[in-house]
Amino acid sequence: MTGEANGARGVILLGPGDGRGMLAAAVADLEASGRVPTRSGIALVTAGWREREADPGLVALPEGRSVVDLRLYERSLRIAEADPEL
Repeated sequence: MTGEANGARGVILLGPGDGRGMLAAAVADLEASGRVPTRSGIALVTAGWREREADPGLVALPEGRSVVDLRLYERSLRIAEADPEL
């Protein structure tokens, strides 16, 4: 049973990708297997790309999906600037 059917939520973590369709293909495979509800949202972590994190063309995203880039690298820079002793 998927999380959509029983109200439960889950997290699936995918490892580093090359940004050339890996995410879209992985999500399609997970949908086909029933492990991910169709059209569920995606949180994107691109912190490993540092300054390129905000590049909109870096990752080929699945169509019709709600995707939120968490911008963790950008956030960590702001925290470090605000409190250098960290």
